[in-house]
Amino acid sequence: MLAMLRSKNQITLHIEVIKKLNLQKNDSVEVEINENGQIVLTPVMLV
Repeated sequence: MLAMLRSKNQITLHIEVIKKLNLQKNDSVEVEINENGQIVLTPVMLV
């Protein structure tokens, strides 16, 4: 799957990714870059 970097540095994710992570509008994700240079997105709950 590809994601596209848009203007204003926003990334558009495929609906399959959004559903699998159970993400909804305005949800937060933690963004990490692992030792292999891969981007890892992890859903987080803000309190």
